[in-house]
Amino acid sequence: MAMQLSPTLEAVRDILKNAGLKGMHVDDIAAAAVAANKNMGLPAQEFSRRIQAALAANLKLKTQRPTFARVAGKKKGQFKRGWYRLKVERTGSVLETIAPPETDRAYLGRAGEMAVISELLFWGYNASAMLVDSGIDVVASKAGKYFHLQVKTASEIGGRFQFTIKQGAFQQNHNSSTFYVFVLRKALASEFVIIPSSYVQALIAGGKIANGPTLSVAITVDDKRHKYLLNGSVDVGIYVGNFGGIIV
Repeated sequence: MAMQLSPTLEAVRDILKNAGLKGMHVDDIAAAAVAANKNMGLPAQEFSRRIQAALAANLKLKTQRPTFARVAGKKKGQFKRGWYRLKVERTGSVLETIAPPETDRAYLGRAGEMAVISELLFWGYNASAMLVDSGIDVVASKAGKYFHLQVKTASEIGGRFQFTIKQGAFQQNHNSSTFYVFVLRKALASEFVIIPSSYVQALIAGGKIANGPTLSVAITVDDKRHKYLLNGSVDVGIYVGNFGGIIV
């Protein structure tokens, strides 16, 4: 709540608004008040004394923040006699980051594909989204080689990201040029885990991914230890952000 000022200090505040940190002497404030007809009918000298008394009282306030401040002198800790300025109000920094609302699955999936295409462009790939979803979402090319990417996007739930892959689509597109990009969407940022189809097949064969009509993949993230575990046991940290590994 703003402090209620006396008529004298209201006039002083209006005059000091344009003075900045330099401030003004009380006699100059009084002269400006006379010129602006804000001196309440008092002579400049008498109004100057009234200003001085009112400002001194304002600076001694204990229960409220003073509106005015003295002007610093040339030596540290000293002030120019009779000089005053408006106190600078410091606005607090915005500390809270507002997270985006929960995204519909259709938007989430499409956003993940666009994010992957953007990253591929940064890595020097030419990339485009497939208009028809037949198990491949993005086609990328670099140095005369073509690659197929299936993009899976999930939001974080307690440090865990859950994905599913249809077994039929996996088998249909399983070859050395196919990669699975798991987009880990956190509050305001995304991370990418790029795994070759051949490694997914190896995880299925080794029982790390249960073989069935739908392949279930869960990636848990331990930010403190920088650990990325697939289905609770397979460390996939080397695949995080490794778009360069596609062309190796």
